[in-house]
Amino acid sequence: MNVFFLFDEYTDTEPAHGVHKIVDIVIDALRNPAKPRTEGEVVLGEIVRQSVSYNIYLMNYHLMTLPPPRFWSRGCIVATPEAGRHFVETCTDYMKSVATQAEDRDNTTLHDIDSYLALRRGDAGVRPSFMPGELHLSLPDEAFYHPIIKEIEDLVVDLIILDNVSYLSTLCIPSSELLISLATGCCFIQQGASSWG
Repeated sequence: MNVFFLFDEYTDTEPAHGVHKIVDIVIDALRNPAKPRTEGEVVLGEIVRQSVSYNIYLMNYHLMTLPPPRFWSRGCIVATPEAGRHFVETCTDYMKSVATQAEDRDNTTLHDIDSYLALRRGDAGVRPSFMPGELHLSLPDEAFYHPIIKEIEDLVVDLIILDNVSYLSTLCIPSSELLISLATGCCFIQQGASSWG
């Protein structure tokens, strides 16, 4: 999960075209962990490549004779191919959402509460973080992508997003004011936006 923090650090201040390049590099590393990374590209590609290589090694450890690459957690020893595929899919969705966020930042796009939450559901990085809970399961796509499961995921993600906004506002971090500003603007509230719920 530390890769998400690094990814955020690299993309938070980049313009959209730079974020798209980083996203392409990281997605390529996720999908092609055996491919050597290009000299001079952003280091995130190599970090992700090594993490994914180790994950694949651990999922197939009984077939390997070589020592493992570096990184990744011991929990991946029990990972199933379905869990690994779902992780790559949710990471890809997350990274594409971060690129959309960068486009919005470049265009100074303003969102209402619903569109803000829809965007944050993707770019908060919560869904890929569910992967440790799926690590040992062979969930078919029919179960993983079932509408009820997706609705529950949305509710969990919304709770985390709102909790983060609440926590950040107690620390007086300016980015936490965004949702409060949205509530004020959308609901025409002059005072007491923080009590919106």
